[in-house]
Amino acid sequence: MNRSTVTTKFGANDEPQLVDQSIAVRPTYIRAPRTGNCPHTGLSRSKLYELISGDNPPVRSISLKRGDQQRATRLINFGSLLEYLASFEESSTNGNHAEDNQ
Repeated sequence: MNRSTVTTKFGANDEPQLVDQSIAVRPTYIRAPRTGNCPHTGLSRSKLYELISGDNPPVRSISLKRGDQQRATRLINFGSLLEYLASFEESSTNGNHAEDNQ
């Protein structure tokens, strides 16, 4: 994930002080990797497209395309993807899988 750095803080005398504090930034949308696996989840491009395809996909996505473009850019809702993956973690305690519940 990307990180931002906060560099100032006000001290007791209201003068800025430098502070090195990293804050994780979570993307709203991600693109499927061209090659290899997703750097955020480790899933392959084909698995990501499987999760966003079909009539009722388990993961939300959007398609960006202007009228003059031949191909669209598919963006995957990262929060939706993480929720889907977390459903496997929660259901693994009782032996069910998230896909069985859909």
